[in-house]
Amino acid sequence: MQVLDTSVVAKWYFCENDTDKALQLRNTHIKYKKMIVLPDLTLIELANLVWFMNIHSFYGRRLCLAIGLFTVLLFVPTVFAGGFSVGLMNAVKEDSKTLNNKILEYSNSSENNGNNTSNVPVAPGNLHLTVVSTSQINITWTDNSTNEDGFFIERKTGSSGTYNSIGMVSANVITYSNTGLSAGTQYYYRVRAFNTAGNSAYCAETYATTQAFSGPPAGMVAIPAGNFTMGSSSNTNEQPIHSVYLNAYYIDKYEVTNGQYKLFIDSGGYINSSYWTTEGWAWKGSTVTQPSYWVDSTYGYSATNGPNLPVVGVSWYEAYAYAKWAGKRLPTEAEWEKAARGTDQRMYPWSSTWYNNYCNWYDGTSGDGSQDGYSTTALIGSYENGKSPYGCYDMSGNVWEWCNDWYGDTYYSSSPSSNPAGPGTGVTRVLRGGSWSNSVTNCRSADRNTYNPLNRYNNLGFRCTK
Repeated sequence: MQVLDTSVVAKWYFCENDTDKALQLRNTHIKYKKMIVLPDLTLIELANLVWFMNIHSFYGRRLCLAIGLFTVLLFVPTVFAGGFSVGLMNAVKEDSKTLNNKILEYSNSSENNGNNTSNVPVAPGNLHLTVVSTSQINITWTDNSTNEDGFFIERKTGSSGTYNSIGMVSANVITYSNTGLSAGTQYYYRVRAFNTAGNSAYCAETYATTQAFSGPPAGMVAIPAGNFTMGSSSNTNEQPIHSVYLNAYYIDKYEVTNGQYKLFIDSGGYINSSYWTTEGWAWKGSTVTQPSYWVDSTYGYSATNGPNLPVVGVSWYEAYAYAKWAGKRLPTEAEWEKAARGTDQRMYPWSSTWYNNYCNWYDGTSGDGSQDGYSTTALIGSYENGKSPYGCYDMSGNVWEWCNDWYGDTYYSSSPSSNPAGPGTGVTRVLRGGSWSNSVTNCRSADRNTYNPLNRYNNLGFRCTK
């Protein structure tokens, strides 16, 4: 074979040397059991590649050069020093790092490089993350292909980070455990399938944050990461019943009180625009300086035991501003429901059996209060037996609680299965939990209510998460 000019561009096929497996050239389409197709290479690059492969003792592999209808099969010996053994040219010994980068570029290329595109595996789907602890996240996905050789798993730290490969699993394996992570850190993941024909596209990326607590902050309870069942068959807007995964979070043990809200007012919360949404700041103007029932003798701060009553008469905008001032946020609708009912699909925070004296509700009788002890708002924490599985008080009755989500009547039909945050836009905001003026139906943990974010009624309050 004569020496070819180094400017010649050809297709190079790097193949496993399986015994008695032949290379067949059919209209420049080479078929082989295990093959990595290298992109267009000049002969000088081929020489470098051969040299590099041999100093790492990759024994028993073959290189095939295909130019037009001609095929040359080149066996790479175990020991190779100084030149291309079949006499094409002498090897130019580049450093290992440069050559390794080339090989990685070739093997990681998602291009087909001459093979039949139907052989490239289909991208995996339904990437799901489970936060196990402060240092571990478990990853699962759906295998949508039947011809993959395995999967590459990649990770980046934070939304602005750079993806790096963290592991590889063989065909049909759809789980990976990522350990050694930093506590309280957000990680993004993506997965793609591969075989000798090439790599699939990446599945949609997903992210999760490792647990960052050894104990909850004062006044809050910890809700562990994991799945729970959301919704019910009682109302159409609570359907379909579906499984939802949530990252770990904290939520207030009690509803925000008048005493806590007074700290926000006294610290200039109503005159500092940084705590407010643009719409909320415009709505507030210079006339709104406190909740609408702030000086009320029944509900306000000056009422009997007023500092320990839940603050009411707050719009969604005021609740949002307080939460931001406190270094917290309003809960998503999903976070609120999990904190209220746990993971066993119970109807109320305490169980699926209703008890008249387990929460502050309206039984429809004159004066009310005969069964639950209160005719209006109750002091926070008054119903020990009405706690949720995680120890949250008053998640049934007392006051409706604002959630962060826009309301969507059919949102459950299309909501994501992991950390749903509500529709992107809307007209009204979600409220949960029922109140002192509502019947047992509204006190169910799955019940959904919605109000204009401007509303400031005497049965509207909130609690925060972080």
